[in-house]
Parts: sequence; structure tokens; C-alpha cells
Amino acid sequence: GNDAHAAACYARNLARRDAQQLEGADTVEALKFLAEHCKSIGELDKAQPFCARLLDCGGPQDVEEAKAMLREMRSAMSRANCSLR
Repeated sequence: GNDAHAAACYARNLARRDAQQLEGADTVEALKFLAEHCKSIGELDKAQPFCARLLDCGGPQDVEEAKAMLREMRSAMSRANCSLR
């Protein structure tokens, strides 16, 4: 769907920005979208690195959102691990 296409575009843009060692609002926007997208489709292992990067380069609100997302993902993963036992 459109989200998958948007995620692919953001991922390409992020890779280009990383190759050029660019930071800034576009990088933060890409990281936020990709973290949220991966989380929403259950790919928590892929979402975590995007959140971790937001902790380093995001503004105060971005950092708080990233921390909240990481807490949610840790909680979801621990529930999943408990249900497997």
C-alpha cells in the first residue's frame, strides 16, 4: 500500500542522507516515519535502530516520542516472550 511505498521512499532518502553525512529535519522526519511504520507492521527489531538514532539527533519532543516507542516495543516483546514459554 501507500505506507509501504512511503517507507521505501523514506528509506532511500535516509540512505542518501547518511551517505552524504547529512543531519537535520529531513533525517529526523525519515527516522520517525520509519520507526512508526516498522512498529505498526510488527517489525519491532527494525524499528528499534530508528528510535535509537532519534535519541541522538532528534529534538526534545522527538527524543520523548522515541523513548515512549522503545518502552512500548520492549513491553510488547516481553509479553511475546512470556507467551512463548
